[in-house]
Amino acid sequence: MFEESVFEGGVVLLKVGRAKREIYVHRRLLRARSPYFKDVLTRRGSDITSLLLLDVDADAFHIFLSWLYTNAFVVSEIDEWMMLCKLWLLAERLKVPILQNQVVETFSCRLRRREVAKLDLEIFHFVYDNTGPGSELRRMFVHMAVWYGYQDVFEQLMKDMPPVFEADFTSKQDFKNEKRKQRVSVNAWDLTEYLRSEVLFEDEHDTNPVRVKVEVDVEEVPLERYSTPERYSTPERYSTPERYSTPIGDRETKRKRFSR
Repeated sequence: MFEESVFEGGVVLLKVGRAKREIYVHRRLLRARSPYFKDVLTRRGSDITSLLLLDVDADAFHIFLSWLYTNAFVVSEIDEWMMLCKLWLLAERLKVPILQNQVVETFSCRLRRREVAKLDLEIFHFVYDNTGPGSELRRMFVHMAVWYGYQDVFEQLMKDMPPVFEADFTSKQDFKNEKRKQRVSVNAWDLTEYLRSEVLFEDEHDTNPVRVKVEVDVEEVPLERYSTPERYSTPERYSTPERYSTPIGDRETKRKRFSR
């Protein structure tokens, strides 16, 4: 799958998450598959022996590494939807749209088989807490709410979610109603419109940089991602009220099943 050269040039030690899990990864492979790592490793050259990725979810990063070496990934059925969301967000921050699209394809397969029993409201909170207006991930979950949710779930979503969700939901619901009036068949599981462009542009800016420290001199390295504010419907990122500003595990969230 890879040229032999990507396994040459040594390895770099990555310390991931708050627990600083230590992972050795081939330097050239990181550069070949992630513009994020290419930027950091090229800028600092061979001086880099270790990187700290403190604000990265360690479990999602391990899945990313599996994909890095095999071009495939496996996610545990336990909290599968949540982990897929975390993986999509990590791929965005590491500038790997190919991986984001593979996550979207996984979502699509689950929807086609109607495997949505484990999709609950907590995941909707997580998505809205960690994305900005116009985010494809946010739009996908609005799509799922409209096409796969039930009336009592709609009511709970409207009560618990931030106000911006209602506007997003109403817009998608209007689209659904219009298609029904026109008697146009829609494959609700088809998420093609939410796929990312796999072409990266160097002048695009990061609104949510991964915080990196290079252990050689403990220098903070801000990193840009390719999602620009102009791609979103408004230039401002979604500002969460105090209720939604804490991590999902630290607040009381009603875990109501999304679908029966």
